[in-house]
Formats: sequence, C-alpha cells, structure tokens
Amino acid sequence: DLQTAREIAERTRRDIASTVIHADGHDISLQVSIGVAQFRHGESPDTLVQRADAALYRAKEKGRNRVELAS
Repeated sequence: DLQTAREIAERTRRDIASTVIHADGHDISLQVSIGVAQFRHGESPDTLVQRADAALYRAKEKGRNRVELAS
C-alpha cells in the first residue's frame, strides 16, 4: 500500500543520505528525492509513472532530499 511504500522510500532516502563516499581524498555525500505512487485499478502504467514523476518534481521543488506521495 501507499503508506508502506512511503516508509520504504523514506528508509532508502535516509540510508543514502547517511552514506559518505570517499574518492580521491574527497568525501562525497548524496541526497535523493523520491516520488511514490500507488497503482489505481484500471490505471495505465504510463499514468502511474506520470503521477510518481509529478511527486518527484514536487519533492525537488520543496527542497530536495525528501519523499513525496502522488495525489
């Protein structure tokens, strides 16, 4: 369900944000924004992806490094 997907996405976001990559003497930290959508009965795969993509762009607009749910 949508709530479980949000929890998984948030855990993934936190895990990525807490990871530091050491490369060529530099520490690189990562952030990720995630859009989450739940399949609706009768919905096409393209529509599902479009809703998740819209949620992703909302996450970016709200400051990045966050999870947003599709409406």
